[in-house]
Amino acid sequence: MKIAIIFTCYNRADKTENCVKSLLNQELDKHIKLEFYICDDGSTDNTVKTVRKLIPSAKIINGSGNLFWCKGMYLAMRKAYDNKHDFYLMINDDVKFSPNAIQIMINSYIKSNDICGIV
Repeated sequence: MKIAIIFTCYNRADKTENCVKSLLNQELDKHIKLEFYICDDGSTDNTVKTVRKLIPSAKIINGSGNLFWCKGMYLAMRKAYDNKHDFYLMINDDVKFSPNAIQIMINSYIKSNDICGIV
């Protein structure tokens, strides 16, 4: 199962790092793979370098500095969608996830027995 983690960022290296670390430390079933799609809208505070160090496989879209949240999320989502995933998780990079957050969402989806969105 592939889950696309999608977010946009700009000059919040510390917050972005904390968020990514909380995602990398998820307690997930072994068959669940996280793939990161990040739009960096021209950060000057080493955000991209920090992300690359934590997740070298991250797909990073470099913005012009004029994308802001909405257009940055659109570009990252489009890139993730092109690579076909089972789930798409759109996040803000200032969130710290509990260690079982994603597994709880997956379990909720499975229990729903229907097409649904988990928020």
